[in-house]
Amino acid sequence: MGAETGRGVLGRGSEDLPAELAFLSGDLGDTLLLAVARRARARRTSPQLELIASGHIDANRYARRLSDHLSGTFQTRLHPDPIARNLMRRRAPREAAAIGLMLLRSGPDGTAFAVNAESENLARVLHTLATRPFVGRSIVVVTARTYADAILRTDEERILAQACDGLAQSRPELSARGGLAGWQRTALLLVPLALAAGLIVSPIATASISLGLAALFFSSLVLFRLTAGLSTFGREAPALPDAALPIYTVLVPLYREARVVERLIVALSRLDYPRAKLDIKILVERDDAETRAEIGRQALPDHFEIVVVPPAEPRTKPKALNFGLTLRRGSLVCIFDAEDAPDPGQLRLAAATFAAHPEITCLQARLTMFNWRDNWLSRQFALEYAVLFELILPYLDRLALPLPLGGTSNHFQAEILERLGGWDAYNVTEDADLGIRLARGGHRCATIASTTWEEAPVTLEQWIPQRTRWLKGWMQTYVVHMRHPVRLLRELGLKRFLAFQLVIAGPGLSAVVHPASLAVVLLYTLRGDLLLGGEDWADVAFRWIAGGNLFAAYIASFILAAIALRRRPMGEMTLEIVTMPFYWLLVSAAALRALVQFFRAPFRWEKTEHGRDRSDGRLALPAEAPAVGGLGHEHGGTGQFAPPQPVEGEVRLG
Repeated sequence: MGAETGRGVLGRGSEDLPAELAFLSGDLGDTLLLAVARRARARRTSPQLELIASGHIDANRYARRLSDHLSGTFQTRLHPDPIARNLMRRRAPREAAAIGLMLLRSGPDGTAFAVNAESENLARVLHTLATRPFVGRSIVVVTARTYADAILRTDEERILAQACDGLAQSRPELSARGGLAGWQRTALLLVPLALAAGLIVSPIATASISLGLAALFFSSLVLFRLTAGLSTFGREAPALPDAALPIYTVLVPLYREARVVERLIVALSRLDYPRAKLDIKILVERDDAETRAEIGRQALPDHFEIVVVPPAEPRTKPKALNFGLTLRRGSLVCIFDAEDAPDPGQLRLAAATFAAHPEITCLQARLTMFNWRDNWLSRQFALEYAVLFELILPYLDRLALPLPLGGTSNHFQAEILERLGGWDAYNVTEDADLGIRLARGGHRCATIASTTWEEAPVTLEQWIPQRTRWLKGWMQTYVVHMRHPVRLLRELGLKRFLAFQLVIAGPGLSAVVHPASLAVVLLYTLRGDLLLGGEDWADVAFRWIAGGNLFAAYIASFILAAIALRRRPMGEMTLEIVTMPFYWLLVSAAALRALVQFFRAPFRWEKTEHGRDRSDGRLALPAEAPAVGGLGHEHGGTGQFAPPQPVEGEVRLG
């Protein structure tokens, strides 16, 4: 193999031209390779990854050239023997992937090793092979995709079991798999019976206590939301040079998403981040033939990896995320959905924020709708998101309260995420649940002033299942964390415990109570005695509390919507603001459907169909979509596709 020591193990290496590049001198020329080497040193990346990212050679061609130089073979699929598979299973999948060297077979006929040509340890691996004697040794060179595929196939059963049941087995009290706790089931039965008995025995006292508690809760919720509308926040995060940027893993779960695959690849290719430090994993279900076929038709850049998730119950997004997390390369991890178009600078901003604020464990970017103009339903959805992501979540961040995360554009410190057990595969709003688990663990979640553009539902056929799943998941989250209320209070503290009640229980309760309150108000209005009259004080109190809470909620929501629209210009929406109560009736219908599913099909994941917007499959980013450069401070950006990063020289292989 022409072995030398140090970085010269490939036969021609020097401090200026590392061995990982030197063997290509005759193909690409020293000028180009020296420029790549300088860039790799400046960015603190692997020379071969920087070369592949430059576009002058692709991963397959690099691995073939390396195998030729080492007198080895190039393969696109690995077949470790039983001994090698057993050795591999002794290590965690991520640890095995990081080594970059895999035993394929060992016996009287010789030893074979697989080398990951894109490994950050490539020079060290080849030095090991060059300096240690192995009888009858042969070398197989593969790409990172082939190497990762072999690890997943070898240890698939264990990885899948961990993805499905890791949290449920290690922390069963924090997983939705267990359903209601014993005391919760008892309370669910006894509280309605006690309320009915109280109304029979002492109707005035029972009604007074019930109305008083309801008024206290909903008035607190209204006041909380109004206060959020008056809040502003800001946090500085100086930009990081490329050398200081960490490796970033991006997880993108897909299921039945063939219609949006092409525009998703375009959107992810726009991310402004050094490609040699970008690890994008597309997670696709093995039995989703249509989506897999569509991905196969795309020309994926080399920093994209397809991870095939085996079918297993529960069939949920968090299970797929756990599976993909197994082979992360990055110290930071983020989640994007199939229909997302994130701001190109979002990863840089998140990395800079983590570096400037080490107390922050998780960041949530803002979500908005690129197709909000499509119809009344999409505009209502966009208005709802504007209030949540412009006002409510930043307010929770400012007060250091638990943050119910959105389902996408979450950024994590990966080690802490793994320490918490990842996502709960049995919770259908794994995002909100994870935000509460982070708070219980003493970790800080914050918002980030960067936008991800999403697709709003445009039909009730899309909207109802999605909202049902969300509300069911929030019910699951509330039940899980209230299994031990005293423990929750101790871990969160009183202020955050009370905020948890408002933030997690509030949306579901409001959705259930809204139609009843509206019916009461309409009934008394038709009778002509909404404000005056009544047989006794309880009747008067009931009308005033029901009507007062309803109108206070309406007024507060109208004000919040108007404030949110000033921060997120989406044109004139006066009609949409005044018709929000009709949208809330749809939410109420979804809440009742969610309540039924909570008991009958708690882990059922109702898929939201994407690609139904009026963009006809094109990536329809509005012209006003900002590229964000600092937390709380925006600057302009082109948002254009980021091509392979050029270096001096024009020769290309591949």
